[in-house]
Amino acid sequence: MSKFKLGVGAVLIAWIGILGLAFHFLFHTTPPLSPDHDVALHDDAEDFAAGSLGSERRAELLADTRIYVAQHKDAAPAMAQGKELAPPDFLNQQLAAHNLKWRVSAVHGLDADIYDVS
Repeated sequence: MSKFKLGVGAVLIAWIGILGLAFHFLFHTTPPLSPDHDVALHDDAEDFAAGSLGSERRAELLADTRIYVAQHKDAAPAMAQGKELAPPDFLNQQLAAHNLKWRVSAVHGLDADIYDVS
């Protein structure tokens, strides 16, 4: 083998080693997630700032869902536990009864697709 090929091979091996160390320190220095560690996980309930339009609307939908659960004894257990909103038709009736200028088109757990009405 020529000295050039040996030099290129040595540089290539050194470069791979440097990259390997860099990736090791970039991706393996954080502790693994386990129940023993206090890890700040994202909470969807904290997405809305206090006093914001989103928090006011969510509070209204949750209050209307509690009314639905009280009126319908066959309501899903997730609704009674506060993990799911009432059906859109019921929510829209309540919103109209409260003269609010927004409605719900779909419900996905605690998330709702909201649109404004005039």
